Amino acid sequence: MWSILETFGARLSDPCLRSDDLLAGTMGDRPKSITELRAMSKAKLSSMSKNDIMEVILTDKSDTPKDTEVQSTLDKILSEITLIKTGQETINKAIEEIPKLQKQVNELRDLVNGQSAVIDQQQRFIEQLDNTSRECNLVVTGVPEDSQFLQSDGDQGKIQALAAELDIADIGSYKVFRLGSKHKDRMRPLLLKLSSPELRNRFLTNRSKLKDQDATKKVFVKKDTHPAVRNEWRRLREREKTLQAEEQARAPQDRHKIELDPKKRAILRDGEVVDSWKPSYF
Repeated sequence: MWSILETFGARLSDPCLRSDDLLAGTMGDRPKSITELRAMSKAKLSSMSKNDIMEVILTDKSDTPKDTEVQSTLDKILSEITLIKTGQETINKAIEEIPKLQKQVNELRDLVNGQSAVIDQQQRFIEQLDNTSRECNLVVTGVPEDSQFLQSDGDQGKIQALAAELDIADIGSYKVFRLGSKHKDRMRPLLLKLSSPELRNRFLTNRSKLKDQDATKKVFVKKDTHPAVRNEWRRLREREKTLQAEEQARAPQDRHKIELDPKKRAILRDGEVVDSWKPSYF
Protein backbone atom coordinates (compact mmCIF):
# COMPACT_ATOMS: atom_id res chain seq x y z
CA MET A 1 0.00 0.00 0.00
CA TRP A 2 2.78 2.44 0.91
CA SER A 3 4.62 1.58 -2.28
CA ILE A 4 1.60 2.89 -4.16
CA LEU A 5 1.76 6.15 -2.22
CA GLU A 6 5.49 6.51 -2.84
CA THR A 7 5.01 5.94 -6.56
CA PHE A 8 2.30 8.51 -6.83
CA GLY A 9 4.06 10.89 -4.45
CA ALA A 10 6.96 10.96 -6.84
CA ARG A 11 4.51 11.35 -9.70
CA LEU A 12 2.77 14.29 -8.09
CA SER A 13 6.06 16.04 -7.24
CA ASP A 14 7.01 15.99 -10.89
CA PRO A 15 7.20 19.68 -12.00
CA CYS A 16 6.16 18.66 -15.47
CA LEU A 17 2.79 17.44 -14.25
CA ARG A 18 0.02 19.73 -15.53
CA SER A 19 -2.88 20.92 -13.39
CA ASP A 20 -5.37 19.28 -15.75
CA ASP A 21 -3.57 15.97 -15.05
CA LEU A 22 -4.32 16.47 -11.37
CA LEU A 23 -7.94 17.04 -12.15
CA ALA A 24 -8.05 14.00 -14.35
CA GLY A 25 -7.83 11.85 -11.25
CA THR A 26 -11.25 13.06 -10.19
CA MET A 27 -12.84 12.28 -13.49
CA GLY A 28 -14.53 9.05 -14.52
CA ASP A 29 -15.09 6.02 -12.31
CA ARG A 30 -12.89 6.25 -9.31
CA PRO A 31 -11.94 2.93 -7.65
CA LYS A 32 -13.73 2.23 -4.37
CA SER A 33 -11.39 -0.30 -2.84
CA ILE A 34 -7.74 -1.24 -2.65
CA THR A 35 -8.55 -4.34 -4.67
CA GLU A 36 -9.89 -2.21 -7.51
CA LEU A 37 -6.91 0.14 -7.14
CA ARG A 38 -4.52 -2.79 -7.59
CA ALA A 39 -6.41 -3.92 -10.66
CA MET A 40 -5.96 -0.57 -12.44
CA SER A 41 -3.38 -0.09 -15.12
CA LYS A 42 -0.33 2.05 -14.50
CA ALA A 43 -1.66 4.69 -16.87
CA LYS A 44 -4.91 5.03 -14.94
CA LEU A 45 -3.09 5.06 -11.65
CA SER A 46 -0.87 7.84 -12.97
CA SER A 47 -3.95 9.88 -13.77
CA MET A 48 -5.24 9.80 -10.15
CA SER A 49 -4.33 12.43 -7.61
CA LYS A 50 -2.57 11.62 -4.40
CA ASN A 51 -5.60 12.69 -2.37
CA ASP A 52 -7.90 10.40 -4.32
CA ILE A 53 -5.56 7.46 -3.84
CA MET A 54 -5.30 8.11 -0.11
CA GLU A 55 -9.08 8.46 0.19
CA VAL A 56 -9.57 5.07 -1.48
CA ILE A 57 -7.02 3.49 0.85
CA LEU A 58 -8.41 5.10 4.01
CA THR A 59 -12.06 4.50 3.23
CA ASP A 60 -11.67 0.88 2.02
CA LYS A 61 -13.62 -1.37 4.35
CA SER A 62 -13.10 -4.61 2.51
CA ASP A 63 -11.00 -7.30 4.24
CA THR A 64 -7.80 -8.56 2.83
CA PRO A 65 -7.37 -12.36 2.70
CA LYS A 66 -5.06 -12.13 5.67
CA ASP A 67 -7.57 -10.08 7.64
CA THR A 68 -10.32 -12.58 6.77
CA GLU A 69 -8.21 -15.47 8.08
CA VAL A 70 -7.44 -13.62 11.29
CA GLN A 71 -11.09 -12.70 11.77
CA SER A 72 -12.13 -16.32 11.17
CA THR A 73 -9.65 -17.50 13.80
CA LEU A 74 -10.87 -14.87 16.24
CA ASP A 75 -14.49 -15.84 15.61
CA LYS A 76 -13.61 -19.49 16.26
CA ILE A 77 -11.81 -18.62 19.49
CA LEU A 78 -14.72 -16.46 20.63
CA SER A 79 -17.14 -19.29 19.80
CA GLU A 80 -15.07 -21.74 21.86
CA ILE A 81 -14.89 -19.26 24.74
CA THR A 82 -18.66 -18.90 24.59
CA LEU A 83 -19.05 -22.68 24.71
CA ILE A 84 -16.67 -22.90 27.66
CA LYS A 85 -18.61 -20.18 29.49
CA THR A 86 -21.89 -21.94 28.73
CA GLY A 87 -20.46 -25.25 29.95
CA GLN A 88 -19.13 -23.61 33.10
CA GLU A 89 -22.52 -22.05 33.76
CA THR A 90 -24.14 -25.46 33.33
CA ILE A 91 -21.63 -27.02 35.73
CA ASN A 92 -22.20 -24.24 38.26
CA LYS A 93 -25.95 -24.75 38.07
CA ALA A 94 -25.47 -28.50 38.51
CA ILE A 95 -23.26 -27.89 41.55
CA GLU A 96 -25.92 -25.62 43.00
CA GLU A 97 -28.49 -28.40 42.50
CA ILE A 98 -26.43 -31.03 44.37
CA PRO A 99 -27.60 -30.01 47.87
CA LYS A 100 -31.21 -30.03 46.67
CA LEU A 101 -30.79 -33.45 45.10
CA GLN A 102 -29.09 -34.75 48.25
CA LYS A 103 -31.99 -33.48 50.32
CA GLN A 104 -34.45 -35.23 48.01
CA VAL A 105 -32.43 -38.46 48.21
CA ASN A 106 -32.43 -38.28 52.01
CA GLU A 107 -36.18 -37.68 52.04
CA LEU A 108 -36.73 -40.63 49.72
CA ARG A 109 -34.48 -42.80 51.88
CA ASP A 110 -36.46 -41.88 54.98
CA LEU A 111 -39.69 -42.58 53.12
CA VAL A 112 -38.45 -45.99 51.94
CA ASN A 113 -37.22 -46.87 55.43
CA GLY A 114 -40.59 -45.86 56.84
CA GLN A 115 -42.43 -47.95 54.28
CA SER A 116 -40.12 -50.90 54.98
CA ALA A 117 -40.95 -50.66 58.66
CA VAL A 118 -44.66 -50.58 57.88
CA ILE A 119 -44.33 -53.58 55.57
CA ASP A 120 -42.35 -55.45 58.22
CA GLN A 121 -45.06 -54.76 60.80
CA GLN A 122 -47.76 -55.89 58.38
CA GLN A 123 -45.88 -59.10 57.62
CA ARG A 124 -45.45 -59.83 61.33
CA PHE A 125 -49.15 -59.20 61.87
CA ILE A 126 -50.04 -61.56 59.03
CA GLU A 127 -47.64 -64.12 60.49
CA GLN A 128 -49.26 -63.81 63.91
CA LEU A 129 -52.72 -64.29 62.40
CA ASP A 130 -51.50 -67.30 60.48
CA ASN A 131 -49.81 -68.76 63.57
CA THR A 132 -53.04 -68.33 65.51
CA SER A 133 -54.96 -70.24 62.86
CA ARG A 134 -52.38 -73.06 63.04
CA GLU A 135 -51.72 -73.11 66.80
CA CYS A 136 -53.40 -76.51 67.25
CA ASN A 137 -51.82 -78.13 64.18
CA LEU A 138 -48.89 -80.47 63.71
CA VAL A 139 -47.15 -81.81 60.63
CA VAL A 140 -45.92 -85.41 60.94
CA THR A 141 -43.49 -86.82 58.39
CA GLY A 142 -42.09 -90.33 57.96
CA VAL A 143 -45.35 -92.23 58.62
CA PRO A 144 -45.92 -94.87 55.88
CA GLU A 145 -49.05 -94.56 53.76
CA ASP A 146 -49.72 -98.05 52.39
CA SER A 147 -48.30 -100.25 55.13
CA GLN A 148 -48.71 -100.74 58.86
CA PHE A 149 -47.14 -98.36 61.32
CA LEU A 150 -46.68 -99.52 64.89
CA GLN A 151 -48.98 -102.43 64.05
CA SER A 152 -51.73 -100.02 63.06
CA ASP A 153 -53.60 -99.44 59.82
CA GLY A 154 -55.12 -96.24 58.49
CA ASP A 155 -53.96 -92.74 59.34
CA GLN A 156 -56.32 -92.48 62.31
CA GLY A 157 -54.94 -95.66 63.87
CA LYS A 158 -51.35 -94.63 63.13
CA ILE A 159 -51.84 -91.27 64.93
CA GLN A 160 -53.30 -93.10 67.95
CA ALA A 161 -50.28 -95.43 68.02
CA LEU A 162 -47.92 -92.46 67.68
CA ALA A 163 -49.61 -90.71 70.61
CA ALA A 164 -49.19 -93.84 72.71
CA GLU A 165 -45.46 -93.85 71.94
CA LEU A 166 -45.32 -90.26 73.22
CA ASP A 167 -47.14 -91.17 76.45
CA ILE A 168 -50.28 -89.28 75.45
CA ALA A 169 -53.22 -91.46 76.45
CA ASP A 170 -56.07 -89.33 75.19
CA ILE A 171 -55.75 -86.94 72.28
CA GLY A 172 -59.45 -86.07 72.24
CA SER A 173 -61.09 -85.11 68.98
CA TYR A 174 -58.81 -84.50 66.03
CA LYS A 175 -58.58 -84.52 62.26
CA VAL A 176 -55.82 -86.02 60.17
CA PHE A 177 -55.18 -86.11 56.43
CA ARG A 178 -52.34 -86.32 53.96
CA LEU A 179 -50.84 -83.23 52.33
CA GLY A 180 -50.33 -83.09 48.57
CA SER A 181 -51.03 -85.54 45.79
CA LYS A 182 -50.23 -89.18 46.20
CA HIS A 183 -46.96 -90.32 44.62
CA LYS A 184 -45.61 -93.84 44.53
CA ASP A 185 -42.04 -92.78 45.30
CA ARG A 186 -42.83 -90.26 48.01
CA MET A 187 -44.34 -90.51 51.46
CA ARG A 188 -46.79 -87.65 51.97
CA PRO A 189 -46.73 -85.84 55.35
CA LEU A 190 -49.70 -85.92 57.71
CA LEU A 191 -51.47 -82.77 58.89
CA LEU A 192 -52.83 -83.35 62.38
CA LYS A 193 -55.40 -80.88 63.73
CA LEU A 194 -55.79 -81.22 67.49
CA SER A 195 -58.32 -79.69 69.85
CA SER A 196 -56.00 -77.38 71.80
CA PRO A 197 -52.55 -75.73 71.73
CA GLU A 198 -51.73 -77.48 75.03
CA LEU A 199 -52.20 -80.90 73.47
CA ARG A 200 -50.07 -79.89 70.52
CA ASN A 201 -47.32 -78.75 72.89
CA ARG A 202 -47.35 -82.17 74.60
CA PHE A 203 -46.61 -83.80 71.25
CA LEU A 204 -43.74 -81.35 70.68
CA THR A 205 -42.34 -81.80 74.18
CA ASN A 206 -42.29 -85.61 73.98
CA ARG A 207 -41.25 -86.02 70.34
CA SER A 208 -37.63 -86.79 71.30
CA LYS A 209 -38.86 -90.23 72.47
CA LEU A 210 -39.40 -91.21 68.83
CA LYS A 211 -35.64 -91.56 68.42
CA ASP A 212 -35.56 -94.45 70.87
CA GLN A 213 -37.15 -97.03 68.50
CA ASP A 214 -36.20 -98.16 65.01
CA ALA A 215 -39.83 -97.94 63.89
CA THR A 216 -40.14 -94.26 64.78
CA LYS A 217 -36.62 -92.82 64.50
CA LYS A 218 -37.38 -91.46 61.02
CA VAL A 219 -40.66 -89.90 62.11
CA PHE A 220 -40.60 -86.14 62.73
CA VAL A 221 -43.24 -84.05 64.49
CA LYS A 222 -43.16 -80.28 63.98
CA LYS A 223 -45.32 -77.20 64.07
CA ASP A 224 -47.57 -76.43 61.14
CA THR A 225 -46.34 -73.17 59.60
CA HIS A 226 -47.15 -71.06 56.58
CA PRO A 227 -45.31 -72.16 53.39
CA ALA A 228 -43.66 -68.74 53.20
CA VAL A 229 -42.28 -69.20 56.72
CA ARG A 230 -40.97 -72.68 55.92
CA ASN A 231 -39.37 -71.43 52.72
CA GLU A 232 -37.74 -68.52 54.51
CA TRP A 233 -36.26 -70.72 57.23
CA ARG A 234 -35.02 -73.06 54.52
CA ARG A 235 -33.46 -70.14 52.65
CA LEU A 236 -31.70 -68.86 55.78
CA ARG A 237 -30.34 -72.31 56.66
CA GLU A 238 -29.01 -72.79 53.14
CA ARG A 239 -27.49 -69.31 53.21
CA GLU A 240 -25.83 -70.11 56.53
CA LYS A 241 -24.27 -73.26 55.07
CA THR A 242 -23.03 -71.36 52.00
CA LEU A 243 -21.39 -68.65 54.09
CA GLN A 244 -19.83 -71.20 56.43
CA ALA A 245 -18.36 -73.05 53.45
CA GLU A 246 -16.91 -69.80 52.14
CA GLU A 247 -15.30 -69.11 55.51
CA GLN A 248 -13.82 -72.62 55.62
CA ALA A 249 -12.10 -71.88 52.32
CA ARG A 250 -10.26 -68.95 53.92
CA ALA A 251 -7.04 -69.13 55.87
CA PRO A 252 -7.75 -69.88 59.57
CA GLN A 253 -6.65 -66.44 60.69
CA ASP A 254 -9.01 -64.77 58.21
CA ARG A 255 -12.15 -66.72 59.05
CA HIS A 256 -15.31 -65.16 60.48
CA LYS A 257 -17.91 -66.75 62.71
CA ILE A 258 -21.14 -67.45 60.83
CA GLU A 259 -24.28 -68.40 62.75
CA LEU A 260 -28.06 -68.36 62.33
CA ASP A 261 -29.73 -66.66 65.30
CA PRO A 262 -33.32 -67.99 65.63
CA LYS A 263 -34.36 -65.19 68.02
CA LYS A 264 -33.14 -62.41 65.74
CA ARG A 265 -34.12 -64.50 62.73
CA ALA A 266 -30.94 -63.40 61.04
CA ILE A 267 -27.54 -64.69 59.93
CA LEU A 268 -24.65 -63.08 61.77
CA ARG A 269 -21.02 -62.68 60.78
CA ASP A 270 -19.01 -61.96 63.91
CA GLY A 271 -22.19 -60.60 65.47
CA GLU A 272 -23.11 -58.37 62.52
CA VAL A 273 -26.28 -59.07 60.51
CA VAL A 274 -25.51 -60.13 56.92
CA ASP A 275 -28.92 -61.62 56.05
CA SER A 276 -32.28 -61.44 57.76
CA TRP A 277 -35.84 -62.67 57.76
CA LYS A 278 -37.67 -61.69 54.53
CA PRO A 279 -40.64 -64.00 54.02
CA SER A 280 -42.96 -63.37 51.09
CA TYR A 281 -46.59 -64.03 51.97
CA PHE A 282 -48.01 -62.84 48.66
